[in-house]
Amino acid sequence: MENNNDNTPNQIKKDHSALIGALVGFAIFAVIATAIIATFNITSVRNWFASWLTLTDERYDSIHDGNNSIFNNESVETVAASVMKVTVSVLVGSNGSFSTGAGTGIVVSSDGYILTNKHVVDGAQTVAIMHNDILYSDAQVVGTDPLNDVAFIKVNGVNGWEVANLGDSRTLKIGQPAIAVGYALGQFQNSVTSGVVSGVGRGISASSSDGGTNENLSDMIQTDAAINLGNSGGPLANAGGQVIGINTAVSASGNNLGFAIPIGATKGMLRHLLETGKVERAMLGVRYLDIDASVVAEYDLPVNRGAYLANEQSIISGGPAANAGLQAGDIITKVGSFEVGVNGNLSTLLGEYTIGDRIELTVRRGQEYKTFIATLAKY
Repeated sequence: MENNNDNTPNQIKKDHSALIGALVGFAIFAVIATAIIATFNITSVRNWFASWLTLTDERYDSIHDGNNSIFNNESVETVAASVMKVTVSVLVGSNGSFSTGAGTGIVVSSDGYILTNKHVVDGAQTVAIMHNDILYSDAQVVGTDPLNDVAFIKVNGVNGWEVANLGDSRTLKIGQPAIAVGYALGQFQNSVTSGVVSGVGRGISASSSDGGTNENLSDMIQTDAAINLGNSGGPLANAGGQVIGINTAVSASGNNLGFAIPIGATKGMLRHLLETGKVERAMLGVRYLDIDASVVAEYDLPVNRGAYLANEQSIISGGPAANAGLQAGDIITKVGSFEVGVNGNLSTLLGEYTIGDRIELTVRRGQEYKTFIATLAKY
């Protein structure tokens, strides 16, 4: 993903961590990553990338239960007790030992599917899950998101696990309560911190401490709930105990600056995984620019938010967008009833859906608004 911002980046740490396990017979060395805040403006991330997209049955039902505009005023204690039941520790290593790192995960199915960050399991030869103080070593990574810092793990031979209730990250409000749970410092399981949603639509460029990897992440949730080393892949929940994000990064230079991937960005892949056993994204088949003030000025656009299909290369030949009738110069302003640039960027909003879903797109073409129906295809 190309980032054309002029803002000076600030440093961030990605929260890999060290598992200090001498008391239980093994040691973990610290894996600490850094990231760079690319911008703090919801519309200022310019993403020149393919918008290949991307919910559960009894498992599917929990995905659309979230309503973040209404809070039930549960105490932090009550919410934490609920969220901890669906939070696990992720241990990674090689050759049968778990000695290279640790992170956090979220239970997304009763039969042992776990959602976490891709950077938690990168390079892992062995994976184990600690859940309710029991170590499950029969686990493996079943797939990762090609465009986002997301991975899925399967714990084999389990059933009846309590499943996370996933909220609706499209309806987040700045200032609403936020609670983070994770494997702090790789040794303190189910550590709980609380704060608020400090911002939405943030863009960060995350790189490892050795400079070996770099990844641009857009449309992130910013929170002042402390996200410590080891919290990567863990839940960020609202006041109703619904998971609204996946904790991913923490600022190395600022104070109380943590970032989480909106849960909506994973729902389509999750539904597809639970239905088919495969980790696959859906795609719309467009390359787009997130509209901000500089894009408006450069292209003399009539709107100040949306996804701009700047030229012929913006439409992938034979893809869902092309088949639906979208053209170069179109501006996608809504996915269903949700506004692009208000409720999330195009990629995140499309992430709610899966392969084969028919979606309604509102498009500004010239001086008119038109509606198109696109059927999403496999990435």
